[in-house]
Amino acid sequence: MFRTRSPKWGIVHYVELDFEALCCFDILLQMGTFVSLYPGGWAGLALLILRCCLAAQFIFLAKMLNIAATDLELIAAVGLIFVLLLGFATQVAAVAYGAIAVFEFERVGGVMGAHVLVTGLIGISLALLGPGAFSIDARLYGRREISLNN
Repeated sequence: MFRTRSPKWGIVHYVELDFEALCCFDILLQMGTFVSLYPGGWAGLALLILRCCLAAQFIFLAKMLNIAATDLELIAAVGLIFVLLLGFATQVAAVAYGAIAVFEFERVGGVMGAHVLVTGLIGISLALLGPGAFSIDARLYGRREISLNN
């Protein structure tokens, strides 16, 4: 058993892990979200720029590598780009970008494949860092202020 402290409210959570909870997905469901803080200021601006650059890179790679060959793939690619730009479900979109990059690395290979793999790693780093304060995720799940009136 270990405890976690929520930075949003200062609440201490006790999580008991058994054999079934060793799976990463179960642990994440018990602990909540990856992001413990939605940074604002310069760090939030840097995360916004990172999201925009990753979306622009996906547009470039989709055009160069012809990732979106069918209409359904095109709709999914455009949806992924807008989700990254707006900062809605950023971690899911960034992990999806990383998965696409790994599959395209295997398909392309060479120098362009290495470029695709590096941008996939940038997507994974965005998933681990979170969307920042300038995102829809921060508005939906961000910091809350609790005031107790007597």
